Amino acid sequence: MDGPAKGTRQHCPAQICSSIAEEVRELRRKGGEPNANLDRMIGQLWEAPVDGPADVLALAALSRKLLAASLGDITPDDLADMDNPRGLSICANLFIQRIVESLEAHTGLSAEGFTGDATTLN
Repeated sequence: MDGPAKGTRQHCPAQICSSIAEEVRELRRKGGEPNANLDRMIGQLWEAPVDGPADVLALAALSRKLLAASLGDITPDDLADMDNPRGLSICANLFIQRIVESLEAHTGLSAEGFTGDATTLN
């Protein structure tokens, strides 16, 4: 995943994640698969300037979504064994969830509006 091309305007993470959310909803509507445009937008997040709480919320929401997708279903046994990498990842995901909830309350924005899970954008 490449960052923005030289000489192009960088957008903030909240703008990029909103574009990602639009793309995800459109792909779902059409029954499409992730594409190069989606990869490009995710790649832009590496260098996008973080200017405020909405940007932090967007990055945390996307991080939570990616980590949750990699973890799959969580069972009670997973929560009982926090001494392995999966247990530590679950713990990290729970901390990210707390961060997201706090930022949602602070900004009045919905995390799902940045991930494509909501039906409307922020």
